Amino acid sequence: MAAGVVAKLRHRQWGPCQLVRVEATDWIVRVESTGVLYRVRSEARSQFEIVRDLPPPVVAVGPPVEAIVPTASAARRARRAIESLRVGLPTLDGSTRQLAVGFAETERLIDRFLRDIDVDGGGAMVLKGEYGQGKTFALTVLQEMAQERGFVTSRMEIDATENRLNKPHHIYRNLMRNLRVPGTNGPGVHALASMATDLLAKECPGNAYQREQWLKGKMGCFPLAWLLSDPNIMRKPHLLGILECDPNFPARWARTYHVNPAPPRHWPAFNAGTQGDFASFVLSGIGRLARLLGFKGLLVILDRWRNGTS
Repeated sequence: MAAGVVAKLRHRQWGPCQLVRVEATDWIVRVESTGVLYRVRSEARSQFEIVRDLPPPVVAVGPPVEAIVPTASAARRARRAIESLRVGLPTLDGSTRQLAVGFAETERLIDRFLRDIDVDGGGAMVLKGEYGQGKTFALTVLQEMAQERGFVTSRMEIDATENRLNKPHHIYRNLMRNLRVPGTNGPGVHALASMATDLLAKECPGNAYQREQWLKGKMGCFPLAWLLSDPNIMRKPHLLGILECDPNFPARWARTYHVNPAPPRHWPAFNAGTQGDFASFVLSGIGRLARLLGFKGLLVILDRWRNGTS
């Protein structure tokens, strides 16, 4: 066997190959007929027959090699990364963070900000800059780092048409629609409601009124405590729709479908002052709920657009 070759392989189409080294879980394979090196992911190894048994894995550093047979999801992520570089915008999954240059200081500021709000329980950060200076990308980095730290996050764009600051119900609706819970997939509101239901079943397995009082004592937000106190909320799309502020689910349906319809104006509760006060009140409640469920809290990210610039 030639020096530097770990094992002999045979590929279905390429014929004889040599396993040159192993990097993490990837095989670095040389095709004997062409001498070209390829990086073979673990999911593509079934295309090779091992002619000689492998010794223990060898970790080595070598020249860059071409990757072959990527998974469909990996190919999609790669295309999104390339497209984001072409148009100058970050990808939705944060993969372009790995390609960022010159963001070390920004990441240090974000890291300090997240550490401070984790200790103090609240805070705010304002990012300013001209068009094209990387504000939107910096917010993407902020959201990714917050998710990694265990924060529930929500991000939306403020504009002069639909998502205006003088329409708080629109702001709340979009924030709930974009809610992301670490370690879960799907709508973040549903994940929080499901986790709250499981927590109540464990910590307060009483009736709906007892569940409401327990949640209200923990969160200080009686509308949210009342809505989540229904043990069957996950099987009641009308209640989940109201929690999301979905316009297809009128607020009056809360009393109709809730197991405990006694409170007449628990949702929405305009005695908090204005719609904006109420939305802020409920958002604060969701932040306390996130902490109650073991997360660091709720991080709200607002990206403002004005005259085509952010």
